[in-house]
Amino acid sequence: MRRWIQALMVVAMAGGPALLQEAQAKPPVVTDADRAEAARIAQMPSADPTSRVRMLLAARELDDSGMFALAEIHPGLVEQLMDDDLRRAVNYIAQLPPPELHRVRQGDTIVRSAKSMTPSERKRVDVMVESVGLKAKKFQALRIGPLEGRVVRVEITALGKRKKIEARSIELAWP
Repeated sequence: MRRWIQALMVVAMAGGPALLQEAQAKPPVVTDADRAEAARIAQMPSADPTSRVRMLLAARELDDSGMFALAEIHPGLVEQLMDDDLRRAVNYIAQLPPPELHRVRQGDTIVRSAKSMTPSERKRVDVMVESVGLKAKKFQALRIGPLEGRVVRVEITALGKRKKIEARSIELAWP
């Protein structure tokens, strides 16, 4: 018991209060229902990127204990939902208008221009654009679709210096 307290004190001294809170955090309690939901998602087909996008969209609905159970089976899937940039892209896909979301789920490529977006959609995209290092004011379009049958790419284009098009991409649904 005494060593545990000493280790906690070392963590607190070395990393400050943030590390101390992280050290004291307990993993969530995983129930049989959480394991069953994680197993259901893990049993979904995962041979192609479109199927893995469906898995991401289903896993997005899990709570912390469900994510913990899924991390035991598919750590890469959970990693895509924990990383800020990747999570923003998955959340954007999940909130697409129903016809566009259906096309993404079918494996089609969609293009969303800045002019075709609603103001609330544009705010979500602006955060994603800034996170990849482009200027939100210069945003032009967003392309979402499978790339070489390997991953799903969210490609963001914006005007750069001297009106040159710059593109950044976020890759999702890794094998």
